[in-house]
Parts: sequence; structure tokens; C-alpha cells
Amino acid sequence: MQGKDLSSYIVIYAKYPRNYLQKFNSYKFLEKTWKDSFGDFKNKFIYEKRIKFNNYPAIEFQYEDARHNIVTTARYYLIGDQTYLIAASTSKIGFEDGYANKYLDSFQLL
Repeated sequence: MQGKDLSSYIVIYAKYPRNYLQKFNSYKFLEKTWKDSFGDFKNKFIYEKRIKFNNYPAIEFQYEDARHNIVTTARYYLIGDQTYLIAASTSKIGFEDGYANKYLDSFQLL
């Protein structure tokens, strides 16, 4: 979905076999998965931090795609055997630091 302000929003859901996830530390799994997904691009990573969502492990990260003048802020959650990636991207021109958090904070995962 793309807003009038040239922002883009995305939600991705994936389900994994529980016995597969038990092989990993929850945070290590999230870190590896998002880095494998976004690491092939020439992105400049701005920050990464471990967070909790209703006692579930999550990672928040932000990166810049200089080729397209875009900043993306995302949260990647592991809830049981399911992962959720929620992200907001906007142009670097007019980028506001708290902008993405309004979108990311609007979700309630059950």
C-alpha cells in the first residue's frame, strides 16, 4: 500500500514447523532471517535492537536504501511458530524520525 505522502507499508506473515524453530534461540532466528532477507541489497543499516511484544521476542531495525532515497523502519516478531514482518518506508526527503512508529505501533498481533 502506498500513501499520499509517497510512503509504503507492508505486512508479511510466515508459519514455520515448530520443530524447526526449536533448533534456534528466538532472537538469533529473527536476526538471521531478516539479515538473510535484506542483506543481499546494498542497504545501509542504521540500527537494530531487540524488543519484546507482549512477552514475545521481536527485532526492530532501520535501514536506508540510498539508491532510491528511502528509509525503512521494520519490526519482526516471533509469536509461537509464526513470524510477522511489519514495515514502513518513506522518502529520505521529509523523513521524520517518529513517523514509522505511528504505523508500527498501530498493530495488535493476536
